[in-house]
Amino acid sequence: MEFRQEAARFSPDGRWVAYRSTESGRSEVYVVPFPGPGGKWQISARGGEAPRWSRDGKELFFIGPDDMLTVATVNGQGPLFDVGAVTPLFATRFATTVSNFPYDVSPDGRRFLVTTLVEQAELPMTVVVNWTALLKK
Repeated sequence: MEFRQEAARFSPDGRWVAYRSTESGRSEVYVVPFPGPGGKWQISARGGEAPRWSRDGKELFFIGPDDMLTVATVNGQGPLFDVGAVTPLFATRFATTVSNFPYDVSPDGRRFLVTTLVEQAELPMTVVVNWTALLKK
């Protein structure tokens, strides 16, 4: 393939798969039926990655532009997938992880565990030479 498809996650009922793809020329979040066949629905509009479902399958979280954690209201109960409001929640500085998932969602969908970058402050360092002589005192 000329583009990447990765970070796939099954919906809680197992009927849908959310994933990230670069087929549009940038990373976006899509949903397809499982096991298929069927259509494809684009969830993000200006970039997206790391999709995660809420426990009840009514929300799909993803990282949008500018590291904004975003939620889309979705409905996959019928044969077609319905995408409702897409709402930015909060911005953070996500740390890059090997697993492509720098956050997780609590079962109630109201709390998040986020790996973030921490500003590294320059702390003074004290070097003690001949410290063994101090032990004799």
